[in-house]
Amino acid sequence: MKGGIRVVYGISLAFVMTLSDGCQRSEREEARIPPHYSPELKKRHEADLIRYLTYCIGRRVDVAGSYYKRSRVYFDQGDPGKALEDIDQAIRYKDNVGDYYLQRGLVNRELNQLEEALRDAQRAEALQQKSPELYVLMADVLQEQKNYSEAENYIRSIQKMMPYDGTVYYVNAMLESKRGDTLAGIENLEKAIALNPKLLRAYKQAAVLYERQGAVEDADRVSDQALSFFPDNSDLLMDKALRYDRRLVLDSALIYYQKVAALLPDQLEAQIKIANVNIRLRNYNAALAQYEKIQQIDPDYPEIRSLIGFCHEKMWHFTTAKELYRKELELSPGSPQARSGLWRIMQQENQKYEEEQQGEVEKVERTLDNSRLEIVPIQPRSLPK
Repeated sequence: MKGGIRVVYGISLAFVMTLSDGCQRSEREEARIPPHYSPELKKRHEADLIRYLTYCIGRRVDVAGSYYKRSRVYFDQGDPGKALEDIDQAIRYKDNVGDYYLQRGLVNRELNQLEEALRDAQRAEALQQKSPELYVLMADVLQEQKNYSEAENYIRSIQKMMPYDGTVYYVNAMLESKRGDTLAGIENLEKAIALNPKLLRAYKQAAVLYERQGAVEDADRVSDQALSFFPDNSDLLMDKALRYDRRLVLDSALIYYQKVAALLPDQLEAQIKIANVNIRLRNYNAALAQYEKIQQIDPDYPEIRSLIGFCHEKMWHFTTAKELYRKELELSPGSPQARSGLWRIMQQENQKYEEEQQGEVEKVERTLDNSRLEIVPIQPRSLPK
């Protein structure tokens, strides 16, 4: 009986130990499972990578390589300005690496600096850089420079090497659209976006072609899709604002102009657009505040006093408006806006004066009006008979 108990006890102990070990292994295996992908996770990973590369640069650890890698991260985030600064630094430290010139060519292409992009691509090729990405870049720049036949030769050879590369479809789309086949161009752009959801130029061009075709909903769809990947891209936000502006959807246009102005507070294009939209919406008080803000940024902005004066004029602040118009004429004697503003105010003041004079005349006439009085002439006294 005791032996039986010992056997049962031994079996139970072994079972418990096995179960415990299995649980521990399960926990260890779960710990090795990577977290579920999300845009927030990718952003944190990119931020950590940038911090690490910045640390390496500060400690002088593979300085050229660290600048190059950080440039690629910035480029992937949709910030070609910072990417260009870093790749320039990498080339200053090492000017004989083909990958560096290819990266700078890609950044210059994104910035629409075509001559610089082509030079960098040719330099990369001279340094024995043979990647298909280089030939895609060359084809892209060539089609932008209207060298269609040579660009098409590159594309045909690259399509066999990279059948699932979004940039190849983008370049092919540009070739098709410039030949007049807009539908084929749109089809290729949609493929490019599907294969490379971060190909910013593909979104921009697709929105342009859709709008040209009158497919406004598709243009908005592509634009919103791009903004989901690049929510702080000022070019995308400005393009969307301009589309709403052209369609006279002024409230929506104003929202996107304000987003651009928040991202680029020192650039005046969006600031001016905000003021102009408020003028069209007859929100003169908001337009006045915006023009005054522009004057603070650039006191010499053309006709700024006339623009501020116009807002005061529309709010019936004639004295202030006349002062501003006269000041503008002192600084710019031929200012048509200031002259027109003074003329309009003079016309309105004259009209007001005439209305006041007419009112005084009517008041006097009403005072002397005896049309309702019946005047009975005095009869002479009759003589006694």
